[in-house]
Amino acid sequence: MSSHHIVRDEQEPALIIFNSDFDDQTVHGLLEWSPTVITKSDLVAALLPYGFKIDIVIGSTTEKDQVMSQLEHQQPFKYLSKNSCDEDLLQAFYFLTASKYKAVNLLLPAKAETLSFVNPFLDQLDLVFYDQGFKWIYSKSTTFRKWLPANSLLKFRNDSIKVMQDLVHLEINFQDEEYTCNVKNEGQTVITAEKAFWLGQSI
Repeated sequence: MSSHHIVRDEQEPALIIFNSDFDDQTVHGLLEWSPTVITKSDLVAALLPYGFKIDIVIGSTTEKDQVMSQLEHQQPFKYLSKNSCDEDLLQAFYFLTASKYKAVNLLLPAKAETLSFVNPFLDQLDLVFYDQGFKWIYSKSTTFRKWLPANSLLKFRNDSIKVMQDLVHLEINFQDEEYTCNVKNEGQTVITAEKAFWLGQSI
């Protein structure tokens, strides 16, 4: 897996990799347009074998020399130093918004607390999480329409969600603090809620 180092376009989504447990095919697809790749210092060693270009590393000042040595063959790249108590994701978002990026793909567990954490940036950045076979997107509208293949699995964190196909309400189940819906038939699917919401779709 490789990503040629070319001039980046801030209109293209950046890619934040804060999780080394990912699907190779998903990453390959996200790297196709040579995005700006951002990771954190403690993941550099795990990501190096994949061979793609790392552009931004976030870490403490004490880790900088080690990362500079690890990525010597990948110059140029930026090292963003932070205090040990600072959130890595927050530093990444500060960099992206300051650099005028509009969209970000994230390889990062889409936990409820993480989705709440990113709320302040949703007006500035379009965020898409990829986590354990699911793609999580944020619907700024209370109605979301999409043509889904048969046996798609949807996940939500919002108890006001309704899912319909051909004016028929589909069953929604609750388990492990998540609402799920198995879309058994292919077709136009309409998802509604009382407010903007996060939607996870199997990929």
